[in-house]
Amino acid sequence: MSGPFVTLERVLDLNTTTITVNGSQGERFLTSLLAYRAPVPRALRWLAQGAQRSISVDPGDAENVARFVDELLASGWIDVDQPLLFSPRIGDEIRVTRDTLAEVTRQGRNAPLSWRLVEAGTRGKLIGWLGARAVIDLHDVERRVVVILAETKVTRARRR
Repeated sequence: MSGPFVTLERVLDLNTTTITVNGSQGERFLTSLLAYRAPVPRALRWLAQGAQRSISVDPGDAENVARFVDELLASGWIDVDQPLLFSPRIGDEIRVTRDTLAEVTRQGRNAPLSWRLVEAGTRGKLIGWLGARAVIDLHDVERRVVVILAETKVTRARRR
């Protein structure tokens, strides 16, 4: 992929999605599942019962977990905002999870590096990967801005 904004030499789209427990909110959510009597997706059950706080699953399992979590949160089962973080795939809408200073992609070969504060909650579209860094086209900014962030600072946006 090339263009005036970024040249990505090795864009990688992983065949798995990583689900990570989101701090104390995620821990509260997993603990609440101990009282849940209906079936729970196997990946979520594994996270709730194991010591690991992250799991890689195929995209279908990730969708099942996301749908299950969305339904539980919508029903009022527990009052948390974002208990789990899902690694996004290319083309996914994403949400930045915390305020961060992001590298803005260069518009020319000799252009200097520039940085921009990206606030938590900012949305965008994942357009590629540079190793473990996400290349994101931000939404709702004054002009097109493509930034590079660590994968730990983004999650797939929840469905509205």
